[in-house]
Amino acid sequence: MIAAFSFAPALYMRNLSAFALQVLPAALVLSALGLLASAIVSRPTAPLSHVAGIIRRRGSGALVIAAVICVGMAAFWTVKFHIPLVVPFYADHALAETDRMIHFGDPWRLVHSIIPPIAMQPMLIVYFPLWLLEFIGCIALAAFHPSDRLRSRYLRSFAATYAVLGTLLAAVTASVGPIFYDQFFGEGRFAELVLTLKQNPDARYHFFVAERLYAAYVSGAEDIFAGISAMPSIHVAVASLNALFLTQINRWLGLAGWAFAALTLLGSVYFGWHYAVDGYVSAAAVFFFWRLFDAPSQNKQSSGVTC
Repeated sequence: MIAAFSFAPALYMRNLSAFALQVLPAALVLSALGLLASAIVSRPTAPLSHVAGIIRRRGSGALVIAAVICVGMAAFWTVKFHIPLVVPFYADHALAETDRMIHFGDPWRLVHSIIPPIAMQPMLIVYFPLWLLEFIGCIALAAFHPSDRLRSRYLRSFAATYAVLGTLLAAVTASVGPIFYDQFFGEGRFAELVLTLKQNPDARYHFFVAERLYAAYVSGAEDIFAGISAMPSIHVAVASLNALFLTQINRWLGLAGWAFAALTLLGSVYFGWHYAVDGYVSAAAVFFFWRLFDAPSQNKQSSGVTC
């Protein structure tokens, strides 16, 4: 946070304001509705009393988590925007070749062969608003969850995902992804993918986002929630982390979480935001973080100390 603010204070404050004034209020409303719905199911005779009890126990802690998330996400988006100023985009050719080698062809062709054009609108809904809804929902669920151990494991893994994958690895493997490949490198390698997407009228919002990100890069204008980065896929990383988290809470929630993570991975390739390997690396790294941040608890349990 300090580094991001020192490097680009104006952009950092714009991102922070956007999270605090746009994302946070929506998150608080969704959290309140989620708590009420949960209380109606678990305590149908006195749902409001149940909600009041949860807020007394976890309300202040949840607000601290919300504040830290806002500060951290503002730093992430500020750093992401400035990655190409530090490391020029260079890794796309290697990533595209790796994709082609391990899939015996470009994976976007395989994905488009199994997902019909009529599914584009649902895929867009999954990739943008539903992904954001799950992002907010799982943070809120962790914030109010009674298990300190599970909450700590999730939040540490979440922080590592954004700090290590979203900033450090994104800089080390600076890349733009298939959707921007031809604009940056002029090879026409993914021209057929772009044409296939543009032929579908439902792709308007997809290209609105892509054009906004490209315009911010070309102009150098510091815009909120702007920044191009393919490897690794934070979309897939967060969806995978949420699936691991939900699996610890409920088997059916876990299955739904993994189905959502799979759709997110498919969408990342379908829309050309990422190479398939971006998602594979992200998922593997999240598995590592999830195991890493459970190790202290396992050690305590093995020594007879309860959490």
